[in-house]
Amino acid sequence: MSWVSSSPESASSVSSTASFAATTRAGPASRSSEALAGGAILLAAFIAWEARTSDPLLPLRLFRDRSFTVANLVGLTFSFGIFGSIFILIQFLQIVQGHTPLEAGLMTMPWTLAPMVIAPLTGLLSPRTGTRLPIVLGLSFLAIAMGWLAVRMSATVAYIDLVPAFLLAGIGMGLVFAPSSTAVLANMVPNDHAKATGTNSTLREIGVALGVAVLTAVFTGAGGELTPTGYVDAAVPAIVVGASVLALAAVIGLALPHGRRAPAATPAPATPATPAPATLSV
Repeated sequence: MSWVSSSPESASSVSSTASFAATTRAGPASRSSEALAGGAILLAAFIAWEARTSDPLLPLRLFRDRSFTVANLVGLTFSFGIFGSIFILIQFLQIVQGHTPLEAGLMTMPWTLAPMVIAPLTGLLSPRTGTRLPIVLGLSFLAIAMGWLAVRMSATVAYIDLVPAFLLAGIGMGLVFAPSSTAVLANMVPNDHAKATGTNSTLREIGVALGVAVLTAVFTGAGGELTPTGYVDAAVPAIVVGASVLALAAVIGLALPHGRRAPAATPAPATPATPAPATLSV
């Protein structure tokens, strides 16, 4: 066991290798369960090591902070739901509607450009609104947008019917980005900023990978094929799963502290000292 627990990086590398080996050597029915079991064992070994080492890569004490823990759970589920859905949707524009990759990218610009406007404005307003309100609102917008796309998706749907959902999704992403970073670091001391940020980035990347994998599995399990006639009926349940995970992220976000910055106390005006009455000595 020492070769696994000698460093956190070892556990990560072994986890990737074990997952790959399980996928390539096992049969279709067992490869997923074996990979997940191997990952769970290595994750438990990583946590056990981090709990007892004097200089942990990921100090588990960080998770005692509610804002940090909830913000990371939000980041994981947000990335899972939205990027898994994006993967399915971008293939829909190409495979079903026959657009080139460049055309599909240009068609999603209402979605991808909206955060460039919304995110900076949200960052400016967050000290007044707090972090919880924009995060929950943004995740709700994203869940509604993905549900809208699942309902409207068909081989003949007009692009104009997708634009409102693209815009709503872009606004939702813009509302989530800046406050999430603020919530992660809200109560962290400066020495923990790098580890806290790295943890959040890693969990987001895990969410992206899981989202793409799980939604693709849902698509495949529903009989999906990469053909114009065999794509839509299987893509819809995959998008519904993505929307459901985003709705779950919004519910998790309700557990965040409000995150509003307390107004600075106004110092009371100084009261001039009352001079002592003059006395007349005789």
